[in-house]
Amino acid sequence: MAFANGPKPASSSVKTAVFQVKGTMKFKAVVANPDNVKFTVAIRDKNNSVVYSESRSGGYIRTFNLAAMEDGVYTFEINDGNAVQRKSFTVATTTARMVNIED
Repeated sequence: MAFANGPKPASSSVKTAVFQVKGTMKFKAVVANPDNVKFTVAIRDKNNSVVYSESRSGGYIRTFNLAAMEDGVYTFEINDGNAVQRKSFTVATTTARMVNIED
């Protein structure tokens, strides 16, 4: 339910980017935080349970190796108290069938 006359949420000075390191099971999270506000980085599973969390202030760059995580749907979440930024991702094990011609 929205409140048309309610207060507007405060804008956040925290800017984030989360992206996969090409060809790997690694993701990189980058946070630009010019006002040095405290924020939390979390990874949640499909049940919204926290599987990883840390609180920081200032700038932030971290590479997450997701190779050991179980298959499933997860969400990166960055929360500075004013705004929550989320990016979902899926960890999936796949198998590939191949044919090799032997000499």
